[in-house]
Amino acid sequence: MENKKVLVSGASMAGLTSAYWLNENGFDVTIVERASKIRGGGYPIDVRGSAINIVQMMGIHEELNAQNLNNMKFNILDSQNNIISKFTDESMKDNKDIEIPRGDLTHALYKAVQEKNIKIIFNDSIKTIVALNNGVETELESGIKKQYDLVVGADGIHSNTRKLTFGEEENFTKYLGHCFTGFTMENYLDMHKEAVIYSEAGRTAIMYATENKESVHAFLVFSDEKEPFVNHRNIEKHKELVKNKFKNISGIVPKLLEALDKSEEIFFDTTTQVIMDDWSKDNIVLTGDAAHAPSFLTGQGSSLAIIGSYILANELKNKNNIDDALSNYEKVMKPLAEINQKAIENEGSFILYPKNEEEMEKRSIILKQLENMSTEDMEAHDMIDITRVIEYPNLSNQ
Repeated sequence: MENKKVLVSGASMAGLTSAYWLNENGFDVTIVERASKIRGGGYPIDVRGSAINIVQMMGIHEELNAQNLNNMKFNILDSQNNIISKFTDESMKDNKDIEIPRGDLTHALYKAVQEKNIKIIFNDSIKTIVALNNGVETELESGIKKQYDLVVGADGIHSNTRKLTFGEEENFTKYLGHCFTGFTMENYLDMHKEAVIYSEAGRTAIMYATENKESVHAFLVFSDEKEPFVNHRNIEKHKELVKNKFKNISGIVPKLLEALDKSEEIFFDTTTQVIMDDWSKDNIVLTGDAAHAPSFLTGQGSSLAIIGSYILANELKNKNNIDDALSNYEKVMKPLAEINQKAIENEGSFILYPKNEEEMEKRSIILKQLENMSTEDMEAHDMIDITRVIEYPNLSNQ
């Protein structure tokens, strides 16, 4: 197929990748994005396995690799801010992986999309979606009405497209026990390509420094068996919740709470997976976190978003009709998404986010092992998730 009109909802990793490859495959693509611009900043994320092939084919691999944060140092602190353990991330990564600030990746993808002259509508979002016999009619919040052959929901865990098409979010989400808030603060420790971490049972404070010497990405993560209900756009309620959870905590926490109070832009969310029986309905399809969020604990979300979006565009190109393309997209992509979601059962997130005293003890043992490993030991100690690689044309040689 080609010459079909497609509306992509969302301009993050999945949306930009989808738009790029749909355009490349002969489709007329428009992106609609709620924000006023492509979002910058953000914590470091990974591009791994088969996603490496895709960014190479998009011509942005060299740019991403130049900003690679691999071999970041992690310093574990005590309550007096003394380093009690340290390690690098090389023991947990493949040497082809690219670790990069989230905003740098989205801007590289956006640049590739701009070069294709793909239309992007900012400050807007889908208000209604009505299925037609051979397509979809949409109305945006701005009042723009238009018909498309296909709508792609690439609008994240809290997908508006999914809600309008399949129903309320809580029907498709699985809470994993952590809540986190992220924000930017002054780099008062003069860090560079490193992180400092202070944990008490169920509460962790982290500062990530990339190559920007002026600021760091700060995170306050807490564990809670019951998912708290907080409106995701109510910043003051977020701050109040986090400050209550971290009051009377030592280490770097007081500095982070001061910065949190002053911050006007924070990101609050829960560690959540999206699990759905079907990703498509009535010429509307979901991709990326909207369809199969694995949670940030897996470190696979960005790569899965890139891979799934490429496969979706490729299936739409190669099949004779939309129904067959969407069916095969799910058939190919679902096993990879499900395996990565199930990997959380054996995940090692307690190293960074211990939920209780038992996990604090377990973390101490693991950190001692990491410190005592030689480079050769680390290379032999396979902590790489082989499910990053998918058997699919152009993606199977990682």
